[in-house]
Parts: sequence; C-alpha cells; structure tokens
Amino acid sequence: MRKTAVVTAFSISGLLFACVGWAAPAGQVQNASGFVVLELRDVAPRVASAGAAIEPGTTIRTGDRSSVVLRFRDGQLVALTENSTFRLDGYSYDQAEPEKGRFAGSLLRGSGRFVTGAIGDRNRQGWRVAMPTATVGVHGTDVVLGMQQVGYVQVINGEVVLMNNAGSVVFSAGQIGQAPSANALATLIAELPAGVAANFNNAVALSLSATGGSAAGAGLAGGVAGVPIPVWGLIGIGAAAAAAAAGGGSSGSTPTTTHH
Repeated sequence: MRKTAVVTAFSISGLLFACVGWAAPAGQVQNASGFVVLELRDVAPRVASAGAAIEPGTTIRTGDRSSVVLRFRDGQLVALTENSTFRLDGYSYDQAEPEKGRFAGSLLRGSGRFVTGAIGDRNRQGWRVAMPTATVGVHGTDVVLGMQQVGYVQVINGEVVLMNNAGSVVFSAGQIGQAPSANALATLIAELPAGVAANFNNAVALSLSATGGSAAGAGLAGGVAGVPIPVWGLIGIGAAAAAAAAGGGSSGSTPTTTHH
C-alpha cells in the first residue's frame, strides 16, 4: 500500500484564501447552453456567453437542463452540468513557468468534468478542487466530480486523491469513490447512485471542443436558485442542453489510503 502526503483542512483552507489574490483573467466561457450565470463580488450577476472572462472569485451557476464549458489559459477544461455551482477561488499561470502554476476551485453543488492542463501536468501540488466533504488533488487527470450531500468522484484518466479530516485516498482510472462527510474517509464504491450517475454521464457527454456560444432566442430552461437576475439578463439565453451518454465503470483494484 502506497502512502500519500497528508494535507490538513487548515492547510487546504490557507491555500484557498491565498489564491484570491492571483492574477486574472484566468480563462473564459467556451460555450454555454441554457441558463448559466456568472457572479463576481459586488458586480451584478450576468448571463454567460461565449468569450466571457472568468477571473478568480467568479462563481458559475447552471440552471435546469443547462451546461457550460470553461477553458483556462493553461489548457484546462471544466464542464459543468445542470444545477451546479462552481467557484474559481484562485488561478495563476505563466506559460514560461508552468511548474509554478496554481489552480484552486470549489465545487459547491452539482457535477463537473475536470480535464487538467499544464498546471495539473506540471505542478500537481498546485491543483486543488474543494468539495464540502473532501478536497481533490490530481496526478494528471480527467475526472468527474459531484456534490449531492455526499462527494463523489469518477476517474476517467490518471489519478486523484481525496483528502479530508479522516485522511487521504488515491483513486485510479476506472474507479469510483465517495466521501460521505468531511470527517469520514473516502471509500471505493461499485457504482454511483442513479441520479448522480445520470449527471456524471451528462458531464462526460458534453462536447469540450470550441463550438461557439449559446443559441439566442430560446426560452428559459429553468432559473438558478437564489440568484436574482435583472430583466436584461433574460435576453438571449441559450437553448437547453440535451443530455446523453454512456457511463463509466469502476475497476476492482484497491485505492491507496492514508489515515490521519
């Protein structure tokens, strides 16, 4: 059994707070479909469209039957499915020194696919995505994450490590894991719950190629809970995304575990 480095909740928190001051913009909206809203500090929420800048501190929310693909400067892609909330806590990248790059985000709700770029490949310690029940680190990865009371992970390529107060567990390609709470060690599971599996399949089905912005003129697929959108924000919202795809399986190998 291979041990992994232990990362405490305090050090993770410190990393995320330190990220806020990093350079911006970090990337942009590649394409959006349905009801997708961008929020940044005291600025009024705005409807996402292709080319819209994403900078540290931006929160991205998707409504019913909606999706968005974000592309970052280092080549990383983040694809969010319906009813998801993701915040970019910090980002720093210099093409001349990719090994010094940093990416920190929080998946607060819903599901998203994360395909790492130069930062995840060259500075694995500098890439983190926090969920309420665990923080995720990567080893050069294509991974789907989900947060629905329990944190879930499905590894498509590479490896991820789920870290929380109970310890850290490494999951490899083909494996599925869950972190039930911040104080319970992540565990390998055979399959995802039906509702979670559908969202993960939708995340995998999203096209990550640059195909342009959302279609204009369609009606709302569904609002975003708790986000007041002004009248101007209801114009030109894209057509609802169609969901389809086959899901991934899990392998029978045992994940690597480190207890605290």
